[in-house]
Formats: sequence, structure tokens, C-alpha cells
Amino acid sequence: MTDDVRIQVNAMVDGAVTNLNKVNTALGKTGTAAEKSGGGFKSMVGKVDGGVRSITGMSLSTLGWVGAALKVVDVVKKSVDGFIQYSNQIQDISRLTGASAEEMSRLVQVGDDVRLTYEQMKTSMQIASKQGIDVSIDGIKRLSEQYAQLEPGLERSQFLLTTFGRSGADMGRLLEMGADGIDKATAAVSAGLVMDEKAIAKAEALRLAKDNLGDSITALENQLAGALVPALAAVVEGL
Repeated sequence: MTDDVRIQVNAMVDGAVTNLNKVNTALGKTGTAAEKSGGGFKSMVGKVDGGVRSITGMSLSTLGWVGAALKVVDVVKKSVDGFIQYSNQIQDISRLTGASAEEMSRLVQVGDDVRLTYEQMKTSMQIASKQGIDVSIDGIKRLSEQYAQLEPGLERSQFLLTTFGRSGADMGRLLEMGADGIDKATAAVSAGLVMDEKAIAKAEALRLAKDNLGDSITALENQLAGALVPALAAVVEGL
């Protein structure tokens, strides 16, 4: 588990404990008030608990912790969504350009550093690729050299628009780095942001595991709901 995931899980657990304490305090006050008014709050809770236990085999307390555990699982699921999405993006743009996942992940990160979004880069590369233009790192470096030889202003604007379409102006920020600048920047990308084939395979395995986990959680929720509804209905009818 990464530090980010651990921090999020710990925060969720702390929050859940705080909220449970608040609920317990509120229930205690409600129970006291009910007793003072002659109500049977504790008796009602006991009946509900007995009815639920007879059908589900679990007490209300156990079900409460099941719910808390599901919340923690939900945090973990969300924390890996970014990794899976990033992997999918790199696979898509790699498939589009014919370049390796590692190469394109480096270029995507360099683009991000110059405020070039993934979608802008992908759209630009689609347009360039349809024209038979090489948009691998080496190809971008060559385009950068061509761009540097043009006069600033109209010539460069026309080059960007013709090569990359409407996102050309955004790609211009990447080309302005020059071939050497692109080389240095791609080489300096953190290893944790580089997606090689092994990382892609791990992301796919994680996606499948997440999907299976989601199916299992849905099944559990359906089972609990199916058992709780008749149990609560039976208790209410007996009050």
C-alpha cells in the first residue's frame, strides 16, 4: 500500500470512528429521552437486533462494521482509479503513434509540465498521424527543429495549425523546448510516472481485480438488503 493510500485509509477510519461516536452519543441521548418519556427505545432496538440476527446471522453491531469496512474498500478503489486511467491513456496514445508505452508516458509528462493536457496532445497527434507525420519523441524533436527555423508569428502559427490542427498553439509550447530540451526533459521524468509494459500489465490486472471486487461488494450489499428488509418489516409489524 502506498503512503497516499495509507493516509487516505487512515483518514477514512478516523472519520468513521468519529462519526460512529457521534451516532452512539446521539443514540444514547435519544434512548435516555425515550426512557424518561416512558418510551421503549431500548426495547425497540433489541427487537430490531433480534430480528436481524435471526435472518442474517449477524447483529446490528456486526453489520455496522461491515459498512465501515466497505467504506474503506471504496477509498482504496478510488485511489487506484488514477493509475488505471493513466495506464489506459498511455496505451491509447501509444497505439495511436506506434511508439512504446514508456516513450509516450515520458512525452505525456513533459507535455504536462508545459501545460499541454493529455487530450490536447492526443488530438494533435491524431491529426499529425493522419498526415503521415512521425509523432514519436524523435519525430517531435525533428518537428521542433523545423519550428525553430521559422519566423516567429505567422509562419510558426501556420506550421502549428497545419501540423496539429486547433491544438497547434498548445503543441507549440512543447516544440519551443527544442530537441535538446525535450531530450533532457523526457530523460528526467520520474520513474514512478513511466509506464513500461510491466506497469501496463499490472494496471490491467488491477483493473480486473477492482472489477471483481466491485461485483463482490454489490453482491454482498444485495444480500444484506434482501435480508434486512424482511427482518425490519417483521419487527415493525410486531411493535
